[in-house]
Amino acid sequence: MNCKMKFLIFCGLFVLLMPTLAQNTEGTCGRIAVGQSYIYRGDYAVRGHFPWAAVLMNKKGIKFCGGTLLTNKFVLTAAHCIHGKDDHHKFTTNDITVVLGGHNFSVDEPGRVYSKISCINIHEDWNVTSKSHDADIAMLTLKENVTFSSYIKPICLIPPQSNVVNILDG
Repeated sequence: MNCKMKFLIFCGLFVLLMPTLAQNTEGTCGRIAVGQSYIYRGDYAVRGHFPWAAVLMNKKGIKFCGGTLLTNKFVLTAAHCIHGKDDHHKFTTNDITVVLGGHNFSVDEPGRVYSKISCINIHEDWNVTSKSHDADIAMLTLKENVTFSSYIKPICLIPPQSNVVNILDG
């Protein structure tokens, strides 16, 4: 089964299972497990404050983009991170490592995970030459499922029955 077919199956299952995913991740997704302070006036966040944050790194170890951990297998990122304005900036699965659980890259942190990519799916409407950012989205499939920890958790999903207007209006 090719990468695109696996992605389409994932999307279908994701839509069908979203109510269950949203309920089952309650208390485990996107919850800060360490420290209680938040970024305020430029203060640094402590490790674990954003356990869904992913860093994309190239073969040379250069961090070039970010992403969001959706499940233990999928990371959402921007299409321009994978295929930018020219063909010199077009990554393949062998070019990218996803780093999860990282905070301070100048030191070795226990629990940081480096994951290779098995599949890249860029939105079919992404146009690298367009001046707009329409469809600037890509899904990365990790080669191995990641294990959640205090520093690695998926972002919380809004349950489908939620009223987004009420959530945004607070």
